[in-house]
Amino acid sequence: NVLADNTSTVDSPSPYGAYDMAGNVWEWTASWYDSSNSSRVVRGGSFLSLTNYLESSYRVSGFPVDRYYSDGFRCAH
Repeated sequence: NVLADNTSTVDSPSPYGAYDMAGNVWEWTASWYDSSNSSRVVRGGSFLSLTNYLESSYRVSGFPVDRYYSDGFRCAH
C-alpha cells in the first residue's frame, strides 16, 4: 500500500490479526470533541492523510452535519 505522502505501509497485522486498518476513512466516534457538544471525535486519518495522522490516537473534530468522502465509520461492539 502507498499512502498520500508516497510512503509504504508495513505489511504486518495488528495484534488482532487484521491488516491495513488505518487510513481508509476518518472514523466517526460517539464521543463529543469538547464540552460544547457541537462536534464529535473523528479518528485515524483517511486515504488522503499524511502518515502522522494514521493513528487511532490522533483525533480531530467533525460536525455531524458535514459529509466528506474521506469520512466513514466502523461497526464495533
